Amino acid sequence: MTWCFAKDIPLFRYDRDLPEQQLNVKRARWLQRHDQDTAHITSCLPLVVGLPVRLTEATDRSRSLFRGTRGFIWGWKEHDFEDRIEVDGEHVLRKMPSVICIEVAGADWEPIHPDLPRNAFPLTPVSRNWKVNKCTNIQARRTGFWLIADFGSTAHMIQGQSLNGAFADAQHADADPSPESHIASYIALSRVKKLIGIYIIQAFSPLLFTRGPPTGPHLLMKKLRGDITHEEMLEECVLWDEPSFSRKRQRPKEPMCMTQRYRCTACYFQGNKPWMKTPDAFGAKTPAQVTVYILKQGAWSRCLECRKGILAKKGKVTDAEKASHAALQEIQELEGGLEKLQ
Repeated sequence: MTWCFAKDIPLFRYDRDLPEQQLNVKRARWLQRHDQDTAHITSCLPLVVGLPVRLTEATDRSRSLFRGTRGFIWGWKEHDFEDRIEVDGEHVLRKMPSVICIEVAGADWEPIHPDLPRNAFPLTPVSRNWKVNKCTNIQARRTGFWLIADFGSTAHMIQGQSLNGAFADAQHADADPSPESHIASYIALSRVKKLIGIYIIQAFSPLLFTRGPPTGPHLLMKKLRGDITHEEMLEECVLWDEPSFSRKRQRPKEPMCMTQRYRCTACYFQGNKPWMKTPDAFGAKTPAQVTVYILKQGAWSRCLECRKGILAKKGKVTDAEKASHAALQEIQELEGGLEKLQ
């Protein structure tokens, strides 16, 4: 693997007058800054053929190379006087590469160079000023590439795109749902082309998609459909009561997942009321146990009484009960692991 580092030149006189060693220490700290703080120029860029990358700024609008465009590193050309060093089996470039060529999937334009494929584009270094300290307006000039390794993305950056596969995280199960997490989770779960192409990293709150439509988009769609007038929309914005979604609401003493009721599927099919029960009826005393004892069972959730009844039952069992037995055994194994962690 080869590493390429951005080059920072201080514009503040005090920084320029520092001894070389102290200035290098400060430059090393600058390399830890996010690319959104450094004019979208990446601090540390790994160079590997085939590495998935994403543009952090528009580079060629005529070829639709906008911010967020995805591709792969096709190759690069090192500086004519490059004197690379080796650190732990990896190479570090002392000078900026002259060109980094990226290959954009689906692009079809005339070859820019005879040695490049039709969908390859050469990126050259750019230089931009960025604010080291926004309060004092101290700036530095950075030279590097509008390119970043693309192994993950926020829901905001992924809007409107279609992916072949994705790992989606809709927060943990004991998180209180909010309008932001509702919309972000919907975006993350709806980017893939096929259901088989999505993998949900962890169990999320069952209340995430049961809180009703978000206020803003819901009222906007009603206005665009002509269901309400502009004045009625403004009035509903003021009168809309969303205590569970309000940013300024007082945080409850208990997590929302501990105050909700969950369905016992066995009680539901047997007609035993009430089948909507509190978490302690399933053996869950903490938010972490809600995931293990309730959500882990999926649609075949069983309360403690139903589990005991299934284990005590003798004779022939149905396929559903066999599946419940398997789920129960898995839950008991997780219970043992959870007790060891506690």
